[in-house]
Amino acid sequence: MREVSVELKLRVIKLFLIGLTLDEIAAQLPELLKQRKWLAHQKVIQNRIKRLGRELEFPAPEGLDITDLKQGYRAYFSAGNAQVIEWQQADDGSCIAKLDDKFDRVIEHLRSSRRQHILDKLDQWQRIGGRCIVHCHDLRINIQNDAEEQTELIHMPDVGQLGLLEDFSWTIYRFALSNEKKVEEEKNEEEKEEYDVINRHDYLCLLRWRSWNLALVENNEVDRIKDIHRKLLLHYQKLSTTLDILEEKVDLEQLEGLLRDRLHKFSGIQVIPGKCLDCPRDT
Repeated sequence: MREVSVELKLRVIKLFLIGLTLDEIAAQLPELLKQRKWLAHQKVIQNRIKRLGRELEFPAPEGLDITDLKQGYRAYFSAGNAQVIEWQQADDGSCIAKLDDKFDRVIEHLRSSRRQHILDKLDQWQRIGGRCIVHCHDLRINIQNDAEEQTELIHMPDVGQLGLLEDFSWTIYRFALSNEKKVEEEKNEEEKEEYDVINRHDYLCLLRWRSWNLALVENNEVDRIKDIHRKLLLHYQKLSTTLDILEEKVDLEQLEGLLRDRLHKFSGIQVIPGKCLDCPRDT
């Protein structure tokens, strides 16, 4: 408000210097105030359009850990920052990625100014993102179920109990989708060293892989559980569902690049066309 007030004072001084009387200046003040309000709103919308372009980035699928679609959101880390991806059910029953509510007014400007080419691409991004979210969830649940069925153990919330730890299925999911070094069909000496066993004071052993804790098992079960983990790593990194998710991520990245370019051009228009609920009235 202080910046607007100073600018308004300068306009009033300018009008006074060109010879207008105080009454004439007072008559123009309401219109000057409307203009200031309208220009301030335009600046807000321009900034939100730019922000939408910056934030339009679907998370890396391997960073998502979606075990409950009903939750509607999932927190993840990107470039060291905690972020959230949200989703919702579309009218046709499908799942779509959700844009943050703070961009509602941008969408209203796009619709009322008939920027359908941008809206179509945003809709496409949301729908492909929704499919990717569903596929990530299904893959995660399938891995978890397969792990429990083949090991005949369940995932235990208490790290002191016999059973699988969360990282058993999580590592299989993550490495199926990531660009990190894949597991080879033939075992090698380097890979053998990646599994480690820590003997505890009780009858259980902690099975580890790289930096992850996989399971608490009896000593005579270590080799069996380790072989199952390795077999599942191999299986899921080649599964068609995994490849579908990776292709969807490529499609999303291409859409994001196109949308950023179009939104950048839209934000560069001197007067953002269209209307929204926050637009000042009587302008």
